[in-house]
Amino acid sequence: MEPRSTFSTLVRPFGVGSKPRTLPDRRGKSFIDFSAVRSGILNGLQAAGGLRAGDTQHKPLLDFVLVDEGQDLDAAAYGILRLATKHLTVFADARQQIFEGGASLPEMQQHLGLTAQSGSLLAAYRNSPDIAKLASYFGNAYEGVNYLALERQKPCLYVASSWDDELDHLADVLRERRLLNHKCGIIVPTNMDLFSVAKKLGERGVEVHKAISVRRGGTPPDFDSLTPTIASYHNAKGLTFDCVLLPKLVENNFKRVDGDRRHRLLLVGITRATQWVYLSTVRGWELHDLDIFRRAAAHGDLFIKENAVAAPVSSAPVDSAPSDEDASFL
Repeated sequence: MEPRSTFSTLVRPFGVGSKPRTLPDRRGKSFIDFSAVRSGILNGLQAAGGLRAGDTQHKPLLDFVLVDEGQDLDAAAYGILRLATKHLTVFADARQQIFEGGASLPEMQQHLGLTAQSGSLLAAYRNSPDIAKLASYFGNAYEGVNYLALERQKPCLYVASSWDDELDHLADVLRERRLLNHKCGIIVPTNMDLFSVAKKLGERGVEVHKAISVRRGGTPPDFDSLTPTIASYHNAKGLTFDCVLLPKLVENNFKRVDGDRRHRLLLVGITRATQWVYLSTVRGWELHDLDIFRRAAAHGDLFIKENAVAAPVSSAPVDSAPSDEDASFL
């Protein structure tokens, strides 16, 4: 069961009627209030009485639940699971918590009635040592043990001279990786970037698959295809590629997140790769965290390439994109 699921098994018997919605935003749009949905389901379960802990008259709805990415579940979600299942196992990594309101490890232990975690998986089995070293600059130390990753290459950060230069170079890298039969993922900060980058790569002759919902026109990805997949950081959770490309590392696109949460986003993006990571930014618009990348380069864990051609960037590009939640941050 994924953390952000709507618990469809539980909604029907203990639903909250019509789905509650948030207050309208500045554009007059409101969205499903998933926090209120979870609270409503939890209240329904508690009101049923027969699903309370220690109640022997009624059986829980589920025999067993396995949760991945448990760090992104909130207290209400854990309350639902504890009341609705006989047994609950949770896998979590606090270093990759990117949704707001997620429980900390001590809170998870409290929800599960444990005094300590049952086990700890320290090694990053999917990541090569090169990927793990770079990821370690944005969280606790990773130990990459995927020594079978072929054609290992030091991660690279490209500092473009302009917005067009960044997209031109991104397209060139994708063509090169396709010739090497590498499966690539492109991870961008915002959903607006997703549509914009996909469109501009198409104009450069590079087809990409957009990881968006079916109701927005998306289709399931073909993981056997060499067509690159583009996704936001949140939608990329759980995905793995030979190579990951992280363009648009500019302060303007990360202005809504900073500090530890920003570092966790970057860590999640980097660790989607098994073999190689390519990052890019634009001179004059770089992330404020660029000093971390420069420190990694100073220690030999990142290669930084800068376009020496001077091309001043006067303003951030204005891109067209859907004017609903798909165009909002993550």
